[in-house]
Amino acid sequence: MANPDIVSLDFSVVECSSEDDGHGCSNLQEYREDGVGWISEKGCEYPQTLVLKVHHQDDHRFIQRLDIRCHESKIPANIEISLGDRCHQFDDPESIEACESVERLGCIILDSNQRTGYRSRELKSTLIQKQADFIKLDLMESYKNVHNA
Repeated sequence: MANPDIVSLDFSVVECSSEDDGHGCSNLQEYREDGVGWISEKGCEYPQTLVLKVHHQDDHRFIQRLDIRCHESKIPANIEISLGDRCHQFDDPESIEACESVERLGCIILDSNQRTGYRSRELKSTLIQKQADFIKLDLMESYKNVHNA
């Protein structure tokens, strides 16, 4: 049963290293089961970086958990997660560089999805339980497979 105290937070993508045609980072801002999502540019350099600005619903600025759902075959080996906090000296900060504190939380390791024949999408949930205005994701090189050459 879902925790009624946990609500989804709106966010906007304020930094994106690259994007493939038709798979822009703006697709991340609204999840749809049949959506095309974001894909980095072919032949890009790694890590690929996404910075998300969280639009909090109150002054607590608390992030309980981060859920990441990956593509079936275009899967980074791991994702490093950092938080930007104490940006409140600005009315509406637009960059993680405006934060007094950027804390690296660690990384999540993703499965190559080879055993499923690249048919399922992995969901990773990471407990955050911290205040933050920005979430920075550094995506490392993707697993190589027949669908992602």
